[in-house]
Amino acid sequence: MREFAIVFSIVILGALIFGGSTAAQVLPPVPVPILPGQSVVWDHTKLDIQGNPESLASFDVALTSTAAASPDAAGAVLRQVSVPEGGPSPWSIVDTELFAGQGPGVYAVWVRAVDTTGNRSSWHGPLGVAWDRVVPAAPSGIRVQ
Repeated sequence: MREFAIVFSIVILGALIFGGSTAAQVLPPVPVPILPGQSVVWDHTKLDIQGNPESLASFDVALTSTAAASPDAAGAVLRQVSVPEGGPSPWSIVDTELFAGQGPGVYAVWVRAVDTTGNRSSWHGPLGVAWDRVVPAAPSGIRVQ
């Protein structure tokens, strides 16, 4: 029984020191305002995970809520766009294409590479972005004082 108490105490102490979990914790991204006409931009080395040259076909760009731990979670993707590979790094997607049909709010953007045989990399991200295209109300009460 004493051995159990010692092991239990070590587990509790480890949980207190290391945050209670050995799993990586995903923190919500700090949102960056995206202004009209701006793009989300990313880089890629055109190498595979072993350092060999890679033939890329496209990039998947996913839009999720900031609460999503990954675009792979069921129902996490609000919008996904494929961007063809077609030039040197960096690649980009304009704001109006990525956020089409979305209301104002804070979102997370993720990117992954797709090679010519259909293999997909892991997701890179999230990048938190604040999307707001609702114009403010006009001022009122203009006067001289």
